[in-house]
Amino acid sequence: MGVVELNIRIRDFEKPWLFHVLADLEYPCILGIDFIGGSKIILDFDRKSLAIPDSQINKVVEKVEIEKK
Repeated sequence: MGVVELNIRIRDFEKPWLFHVLADLEYPCILGIDFIGGSKIILDFDRKSLAIPDSQINKVVEKVEIEKK
């Protein structure tokens, strides 16, 4: 359908990123592996947490809990 640039913000972390908008995907999806790898984000599925390394922002980040739906 198209491409859009959006600012992704998680607490004090903010980064612009290009998103491809697609119709009729089998599964809902927002952020892909390219965003996670490019931002050095750490996902821990066992602990249901997301961490952004200090190198990406100017202050320490606390773990963010991801609620399972």
